Amino acid sequence: MDKAKPMPPGKKKALAAAKTLFAKQGYQKTTTQEIADLAGVSQATVFKYFSTKEGLLEAIFAGLVQDSKDGFFNQIPEVTTIEELVDLVVSDRLDFFRDHHEEIRIMFQEYLTNSVNYDKLQQIFKTALAAISKAVQKIRQRETKLNPVLTETDIVRTIVGFLGTYVLQSYSAPLTALPDKELLEQQLLRSLTVD
Repeated sequence: MDKAKPMPPGKKKALAAAKTLFAKQGYQKTTTQEIADLAGVSQATVFKYFSTKEGLLEAIFAGLVQDSKDGFFNQIPEVTTIEELVDLVVSDRLDFFRDHHEEIRIMFQEYLTNSVNYDKLQQIFKTALAAISKAVQKIRQRETKLNPVLTETDIVRTIVGFLGTYVLQSYSAPLTALPDKELLEQQLLRSLTVD
């Protein structure tokens, strides 16, 4: 079994400091000296592991994508009912949003302000949408509960939009206390199914 090498302490500290500062004051307003100071390392250490400030940002996005793939995307092909899909999406994504709040804040800030990173962020969204859409197609073949008026795209938009609302709301109130999972699932199922 191939195990990844542990991240050197200086690299880990620099990455954690960059996440904190980018989320708090934005990528453009953060200097590598501020990152080094918060991390308790030299600026040379920051550049040793991340050649540029953009290298730090890319490492943050790469980690976010990898963490998402490691869990959620691997579980989607296993779902067979709309209830399982909704449960997986609500449970996993709310936990993911809570655990990666800083990275997601950075992602949205960059998505809205930095066209250089637009393509990278689009890829994250396209991967998520494609995986959910494929699961919905498979479920639609088995179930009659899904609202027949809704296309796969409509269903994916409903799911993503529903959860996206909670993420955007978290900017004013951090997701320390997650909303009631069962209530969220019931609301989402009501919008996707017919009796």
